Amino acid sequence: GGLVAAGSASLRGLGAFPAPRRKKLRPTLNWKPVSDPCFPHERPQDPLISLRPKPRGLGPGDCVQTRAGPTAVYFLRGGFDGFQGCCPDLCSEAPAPALPPAGSKTSRSDPRAPTYDQGGPVEILPYLFLGSCSHSSDLQGLQACGITAVLNVSASCPNHFEGLFRYKSIPVEDNQMVEISAWFQEAIGFIDGVKNSGGRVLVHCQAGISRSATICLAYLMQSRRVRLDEAFDFVKQRRGVISPNFSFMGQLLQFETQVLCH
Repeated sequence: GGLVAAGSASLRGLGAFPAPRRKKLRPTLNWKPVSDPCFPHERPQDPLISLRPKPRGLGPGDCVQTRAGPTAVYFLRGGFDGFQGCCPDLCSEAPAPALPPAGSKTSRSDPRAPTYDQGGPVEILPYLFLGSCSHSSDLQGLQACGITAVLNVSASCPNHFEGLFRYKSIPVEDNQMVEISAWFQEAIGFIDGVKNSGGRVLVHCQAGISRSATICLAYLMQSRRVRLDEAFDFVKQRRGVISPNFSFMGQLLQFETQVLCH
């Protein structure tokens, strides 16, 4: 309940926090969804995998592997949604979720929802929450968290409640070519503006795994002046599915140098 001088607070003072340690971060491969339930011991060598309709005469539980020239083609048991629910970090982009019909269960209570849509937004700081596009469409969940603003880090997720919340959009895709670091200061300024007004902000992308997690990591690094590995561990404890893509991790490492050397 005491006052803390601006710029003097550390992440350790905000809750349970492990001692900082150097750790090798596992990069996220930008593969399209491929075999895992069907061929758990195989990995595709070519990231450009195409999926084709299943040939007639095969049952719903069958897995088929065909080859066209040097490219292996896999048919997934459970389709893209099933694979993405198991291995979201191997998917470069999540499909836009269909809004549930009135009276249906939400992702907060539906065990069939992907892991990244389960529960609700997680609290990173008292005024900063991280979640998915599905979480951003759950008005009851947003109100339960006291959300007053939404930072939408995607080019495809709609802003569902523009009459109720303050919105800012960062229209970037989750791929290796995007320079997401160009948006860091604008995003940090928006989050600080919400904080200074006494509000709470939800930062989300499609799945709450790569883009929005990257923004939250950048915010922690600059506002708390901590290293990337310390910020990563802090956020990972709260939302275990985070996994910024390899390019975003590289940009965060460059940002770490800028923040800690100035």
